[in-house]
Amino acid sequence: MQWPRDTDTELDAFYGRPDGSARWEVTHLTYIFPPWRCYLAGTNVELKNGIRVHKKVAASLEAVFASLWETFGKSQSAVEAVDLHQIGGAYFFRARRGSKRLSNHARGIAIDIDPQDNQMGRGKPSDMDPRIVAAFEKEGWRWGKAFNDPMHFEAVFNGKPAKPVFTIKPAPSAGVADTTKWITAAIPLITRWEGFRATPYWDVHQWAIGYGQKCEKDHPPITEERAMAMLKAYLVDLVNKVAPLVTVPVTPNQGGALLSFAYNLGHGALAKSKLLKMLNAHDKTGAANEFLKWCKAGGKKLPGLEKRRAAERQLFLTAA
Repeated sequence: MQWPRDTDTELDAFYGRPDGSARWEVTHLTYIFPPWRCYLAGTNVELKNGIRVHKKVAASLEAVFASLWETFGKSQSAVEAVDLHQIGGAYFFRARRGSKRLSNHARGIAIDIDPQDNQMGRGKPSDMDPRIVAAFEKEGWRWGKAFNDPMHFEAVFNGKPAKPVFTIKPAPSAGVADTTKWITAAIPLITRWEGFRATPYWDVHQWAIGYGQKCEKDHPPITEERAMAMLKAYLVDLVNKVAPLVTVPVTPNQGGALLSFAYNLGHGALAKSKLLKMLNAHDKTGAANEFLKWCKAGGKKLPGLEKRRAAERQLFLTAA
């Protein structure tokens, strides 16, 4: 993403001029939910209601978080080891320090990470884990190191070509909007068959929570809203792996069925499957029937898997 330059003219044109009113906030802001537990920096107050940011940066910031969650092995303890869970703030209507210009926090396009160690004027750039910096810069965000504020990241032009890596990638013959719709189509199916769990449970070979997201054994209880945010963040990453495997145009429902299949069995299973081979050979009827063959565990057919594969096949065959 190429963000606007840090001038009031360009920022106002792209993001809208903030005035601190409730109306502006409702129109321009939204909430995002990192896939790990976050706290108001320096406290034990969990940000259960999410982080409020500008709607135009929400998807990009979610992509940053999805990338970091993968980088740190989807481990809360690994995240906490680099203080990535300590959030100093995002949207806050105020002026810049020592200036009459609006802060980019007032636009909802900035976020502070680990202010205890990286406070403006006192932190050292070396205190910020370079993997965090890299994830933001790949999405085109500017790091506050340039102006002695190493806790600060903002969605303004950083002087480097943007290289997004976790934005949704389309299949070769489909548009970005189509692969976004794959996620929309897949979610009802995934949530139906995974079921919601507020507390950790053992899921075959790992601890999981919510709608089947990997977690630590001692992960605290979560809400359905939090679980849905975690699921969406995971699916943004998964669609990046699944979409490039598909070399023919598919409908949102077909893409959603593939995502559900990959969510349950892994994108590696899909990549090696006859299902994918037949789909890419334009045999969509044959591909649909292949879903039904993936219903065994330990060499035995399981009724639950038979029903789940049948539901995926039905979605695959349902006109979008």
